[in-house]
Amino acid sequence: MSLKRLMDEWPDIPVHICKGCGKKMIWGTSQDGQSVPLDPSPPVYSLMRFKDENGKWIYRCTQMGLVFVSHFSTCSKASDFSGNKKNESQ
Repeated sequence: MSLKRLMDEWPDIPVHICKGCGKKMIWGTSQDGQSVPLDPSPPVYSLMRFKDENGKWIYRCTQMGLVFVSHFSTCSKASDFSGNKKNESQ
């Protein structure tokens, strides 16, 4: 789903600019209450494996709908925001 389509369907969704890389992102909240930055422009695919009639493995991917990739996995500056970032003065 494109960002434009997402905003057409959910016009109140706030879009933010990443302070690290400058790309657009949206925020969600995980089930345990953690804020999660998300890339609003997938595609994200699900990969399924099954055997055909000859017993050969087939790998089929399907593009998913409202599923997003964590911006931490695509941001070139993600380590700048990590809680595990080491203090460079040490």
